[in-house]
Amino acid sequence: MISRRLSIALFAVLAAACGGKESKEDPAAAAKKGAEKAAAVLKEPVALIAGYRPFLAPVDTTKKYVPKRQPVHDRAAAAAANEIRHAANVARQNMPGDAGPVAKDLEKPLIDVLDACANAADDAAFAKCDKTVAALDQALGKAQQASAVPFPRLAGGVSSDAAKKSVARLSRAAGPLQAEKAFLAKRADPSATP
Repeated sequence: MISRRLSIALFAVLAAACGGKESKEDPAAAAKKGAEKAAAVLKEPVALIAGYRPFLAPVDTTKKYVPKRQPVHDRAAAAAANEIRHAANVARQNMPGDAGPVAKDLEKPLIDVLDACANAADDAAFAKCDKTVAALDQALGKAQQASAVPFPRLAGGVSSDAAKKSVARLSRAAGPLQAEKAFLAKRADPSATP
């Protein structure tokens, strides 16, 4: 008898919880609100990805006197790829659950960036990482068109102060410094004397 009373009470509580308030917000407004939340979450990670992306570009070694091996570039590109991977992971983990179809559309490109940029160590891996970052930018553009919400894009470059500080540290470490730039300019000039 007690179990029957308990089950009836439980059923009444569940029925009241499910049938209580009905959502008065229409689905289009809810989807737009979710897309706005997703755009706010993506702002900082996309700024970091945009800042680190130029470090993935290969060095032009076809010029005269330019060394074929570039260990400094390789280390800087590996660090940039790791930072890009980290920013994409932060964006994926912080994506709100109520972002709707926008979150689902952006999840695969973010995971592709995670996979491609993890432990990148050579020019082929850097190119693959850059290709997935370009695909992420296209997905951001599609999400912007579909939801009519301005999403951050990679073409805008580094837009936040925190991203600028983070990228500046890698720029200083990767070099070249002012003296090195002057030396490389003279070295590339065929008319320069010793």
